[in-house]
Amino acid sequence: MRYAVCMRTTTALPIVFLDFDRTVFDTSRFIEWLGDDRYARMLSLAVGELAPPDFRTYIYDEVWEALSKMRKTHHLVLLTYAKMTRLQRLKIRDSGILPYLDDVVMTTGGKHGGTGKGEAISTYIRMRRYAPQTHWFVDDDEDNLRDVASMHPDIQLVHMCRADVIRSSSLPVHTVTNMFELCQVMKI
Repeated sequence: MRYAVCMRTTTALPIVFLDFDRTVFDTSRFIEWLGDDRYARMLSLAVGELAPPDFRTYIYDEVWEALSKMRKTHHLVLLTYAKMTRLQRLKIRDSGILPYLDDVVMTTGGKHGGTGKGEAISTYIRMRRYAPQTHWFVDDDEDNLRDVASMHPDIQLVHMCRADVIRSSSLPVHTVTNMFELCQVMKI
């Protein structure tokens, strides 16, 4: 199952595929808000039994300005994986980030396991008939980076390592700690 929202058609621009959780959205703070019984609270949020927090405050501070800059030169696609799609849609919608994006693609998994982000990128590029050019994939999860690298060796990989999630990568990737650094790596 894939969830897509097409907001702006700009097939001439290179694409930046951005992960949501721990890339633009402070998931650690959200988990903290959920507390000890987080799975039950996530279900309650998803079905509307629990009032959500102000999801706009969970977007990292620099994201707004960085996305505004990136959107001038790139097609921005939020590419996210979710087991609880209803909750993920709520987080995305209520975060206020949609006007800064061109598309949202949500995957619930791949044919061969994992999140299916590599497959989603293949489908996205093929369906929109993008010309070969330098596209970017930004994610905090090394398994997702590896999946995309195996299917798209031409895509520039960026490992988002926020201060609250320090990781090192064995892949040939750019490593950044925030979206301003991403803009520098992309030379925007």
